[in-house]
Amino acid sequence: MSRPARQAWLNSYEADVPEAIDPDSFGTLTELIDLSLACGGDRNAFACLDERLTFAELDCQSRALAAYLQSLALAPDARVAVMLPTVIEYPVALLGIIRSGCIGVCVNPQYTAPELEYVLRDSEAEVLICTDKLVEMAGSMMKSTGLKHVVVVGRDPSALLGTADAGLESMAKLHEVLRSAANPTFVPRAIAPSDTALLQYTGGTTGASRGAQLSHRNLIANILQCEAWVRPSLRAFAEEGTLTIGCVLPLYHIFGLTACLLLGVRMAATTVLVANAFDIRGAVAQLSGHRLNMLPAVNTLFAAMLMDPRFLSFDFSGLRVCIAGGMKLQPRVSKSWLEVTGCPIAEAYGLSETAPLACCNPVDGTARSGSIGLPVSSTEVAILDEDAREVPNETIGEIAIRGPQVMTGYWRNAPDSAKVMTKDGFFLTGDVGTMDAEGFVRIVERKKDLIIVGGFNVYPTEIDAVVARHEAIADCASFGTSDQSAGEIVNLLVVRKPHVELSATEVLMHCRAHLTAYKLPRQIHFVDAIPRTSVGKISRSSLQKLFAVEFV
Repeated sequence: MSRPARQAWLNSYEADVPEAIDPDSFGTLTELIDLSLACGGDRNAFACLDERLTFAELDCQSRALAAYLQSLALAPDARVAVMLPTVIEYPVALLGIIRSGCIGVCVNPQYTAPELEYVLRDSEAEVLICTDKLVEMAGSMMKSTGLKHVVVVGRDPSALLGTADAGLESMAKLHEVLRSAANPTFVPRAIAPSDTALLQYTGGTTGASRGAQLSHRNLIANILQCEAWVRPSLRAFAEEGTLTIGCVLPLYHIFGLTACLLLGVRMAATTVLVANAFDIRGAVAQLSGHRLNMLPAVNTLFAAMLMDPRFLSFDFSGLRVCIAGGMKLQPRVSKSWLEVTGCPIAEAYGLSETAPLACCNPVDGTARSGSIGLPVSSTEVAILDEDAREVPNETIGEIAIRGPQVMTGYWRNAPDSAKVMTKDGFFLTGDVGTMDAEGFVRIVERKKDLIIVGGFNVYPTEIDAVVARHEAIADCASFGTSDQSAGEIVNLLVVRKPHVELSATEVLMHCRAHLTAYKLPRQIHFVDAIPRTSVGKISRSSLQKLFAVEFV
């Protein structure tokens, strides 16, 4: 197979969305950043709590950090890890790393010490940029990793360890690095489009995280693809210089990194950074007072915002683009959101390996319910059988993606890199889905989440969608556990809505009305909340481990 036989999705594009973008219009990501920061000037690039950062300040500060990193005499491809929450310093750190010519490694600030140690050792990061609260954790693993330098975000002087005691060559405070008159001059490095700009760690086939290598060209492509998809709806605000993006996503996650931080810089937008989106009251308070034009989020966050009375009084007159990714968008959330804000949610799809955007519904209100949308500009999607042959429309197969945003491979992991790429350059996502005659793609299930009950395939997302329609249920998640007779059985976690009575029998009756017998949950467990990842995703493998004992 060299190319999908059907590219009907092009006929379903909005009128002003191009079929293709030019990922070679910039030689490197630094060129794109340089031009964007120069265009932004004195406008606010980022706002977080009571702090503001203009494009000119971001330009100056990221250059200062880049110069500091270069002064450490690091190799051109040295890895610099960023372990920060969503703070105003994050854009400075990320752009400083990229402009220095080093490779950024985005690390979840909620990681435990063993998780951080794994990423530092695997990436061989020599520099860590972290908050003062994380310095002690980092100090505990200096000798077991290749870490040599730490840059601390925060002004707590007691947080700085002695560099000799910690086994470090240097430790510095970011705010002093940015203000120091003694900083060396920043010298742009020669970078090739194929050079790695970021290592984005994601789950592996053996359970260990793998670093997806995203090149400068990969990230340029996805920034331009995102821009091409949303610009028709945001053009007026961009031309007025008033474009405002709400960022309720963590910046260490590829969705927030590309769709908010990098796209915001590219489009000269003011990006409102929410420090902790899972503190919904705080998140709503931080967004209030801003006339948002674009809001990427996950289903969980859209639903939570709708539950806050203060959010209902927002001025939604400028809201034009809302994009849901990371997890399935529930129809009732989509419906309620449209009723409250007047702006439809366009469900999208992507992965760390695709930088991330690969598919998206039209943002003009013509989204296909239950679909993850169309392949975006310069992207091909094929649905493949077990032999990597393309299947007919509406036939279930593995979703495969080819485009300039697809990673160059996994960091120092040739075997896994080979497993996920076809000979003709398609990335095998591990997601099972279908494509209709108009090019809209639907996800049926994640391969690894599939439950096989007595030889029949059961898809947890189908069960979740049915259960979520019950008027007394606030949230739910299904997953499989092993069973001696059936091989596997379906388990279901349910969160009741406040002040509502609901029994397991009533839930089962609801399921029986919509699901065939082998799909019915054998165990139903009521919980206060569904355990989720830091970006609101359900990790079904984690649920299996957490609740397997209780279901015995």
